[in-house]
Amino acid sequence: MSRARRAALAAADEDTIDPYAAADHPPEAMHDRHLGVAPVGAPAVGACVSGTPYGAAMDPSLPKSLPPGGIVESYGRSGRLVWMSDGEVPDADTWWSRLYAERTRTGLYPVLLEYPEDMSAYKVGGDGPVDAAAYLSARWRPDAWPGFPRWPGLAAPAPAGADPDACAAEAATSVVDEGRATCLALVRAERGSDVPVALNWPGMTNRMTTADLSGVLRSWEDRFAARLVGLGHGDLFLSAAIPPSDLHQAHVLAAEHYLTCPDVFHHSFDDWENTYPAELLTLRQWHFWWD
Repeated sequence: MSRARRAALAAADEDTIDPYAAADHPPEAMHDRHLGVAPVGAPAVGACVSGTPYGAAMDPSLPKSLPPGGIVESYGRSGRLVWMSDGEVPDADTWWSRLYAERTRTGLYPVLLEYPEDMSAYKVGGDGPVDAAAYLSARWRPDAWPGFPRWPGLAAPAPAGADPDACAAEAATSVVDEGRATCLALVRAERGSDVPVALNWPGMTNRMTTADLSGVLRSWEDRFAARLVGLGHGDLFLSAAIPPSDLHQAHVLAAEHYLTCPDVFHHSFDDWENTYPAELLTLRQWHFWWD
């Protein structure tokens, strides 16, 4: 190569700026480069690169077809990734069901959200889920509702129930049809009970921590095939495919619900002391609301 040619190439290299090579980019930026976080000067989150949402173009785990949106958080050290729609999604329940069916392959759990701006408060979670039995028994008191002479233990499920995935899809449709949550997020989480910790969801902080909630949800997943469907400011929407085994166990499950979220009983039920346990024998959608 001639001396003139080498000089021309060197000048061209000097004029080409690698945004990650700049001195003001910390090592985390290099790591985030591979997780889909837009660097300084790159298209904004949710912007499109060649017609593709920026996150989808940068992170191979994201499905190729998504509503308009992008990665809002990608935590290099924890491996958490959160993709968020730009706003309300038409047919959000259909999108949720499709992404829910792909969760094992992608490692991303879909969740319906009430407002897109809720995501701005979410930061990477901390502690893992607690033991549900230990948490609930510690909160139980002899005068708690429903009344038991001693802590009854965890409620026993029926030996069989409905299809968990079908129940989850039905719950998603109900949540969307009622206009409770029509935005969409994808969270890197193995199961729905991990999502509150992954997002550090603040909706229940006046009663419990995310680790407490995650532990209770995980126990309900295991016993009643519960599935997380959506989150609001202070609302949590679940499906439940397996009922309690009998009316007595329904009273025990009602106690678990009350210890987890007493607010919803005091604000939403006129005669919950007499009706709620019986309803749990057939109820496939659980709604919790914290003040």
